[in-house]
Amino acid sequence: MSAEETSKRESDNKALIAILIILCAIAFFFIDSIFVKLYLIYLLVFSFVCAAIGKERRIGYYNAFYLSFFFGGLVGLIVALTSRRLDDIPGTGTAQNININTNTSITDELIKLDHLRSNGIISEEEFIKLKERLIS
Repeated sequence: MSAEETSKRESDNKALIAILIILCAIAFFFIDSIFVKLYLIYLLVFSFVCAAIGKERRIGYYNAFYLSFFFGGLVGLIVALTSRRLDDIPGTGTAQNININTNTSITDELIKLDHLRSNGIISEEEFIKLKERLIS
């Protein structure tokens, strides 16, 4: 996935979360039942908690948020916690865990990094960090 597609997808996800929060706020003010209001608060809080947990896991931030929001906070929490950590999955380490070999040329290393990025093994941010570290 290219950087433009990733950026567009991220902005779409942020917009959808903003719309969901606005809809919850509108419902909060028009519904008289205290139990429904408490459930809306619970749903939003648990959704963000699950998203924060999912950020470090294979499920990801937005998928954990949506799962928790649409299927309930407890379901989202269970799935986010049972999702594998990114550190435990081979080939998905962070930029600090990838060792750059200095014996090969910089061009070869840049080609390898681009291959990792294009295959989704490292993110765009990790690619930029590693590229800057390689060039410096």
